[in-house]
Amino acid sequence: MGQKLMRKSKEWAKKEGYQEIRLRSGDQRKEAHNFYESIGCKNINWQQLFKLEL
Repeated sequence: MGQKLMRKSKEWAKKEGYQEIRLRSGDQRKEAHNFYESIGCKNINWQQLFKLEL
């Protein structure tokens, strides 16, 4: 299912003239990261979220 969704998303984006698709996925979603890499996505950034309790 995920591969079909991503394939259709890629087709749509190309048709609309986009040159890339960017995805955000939380650090704990290791299986999702493996899936994205398996379909050719490359990790370009690791973000961290900080908060300061008041």
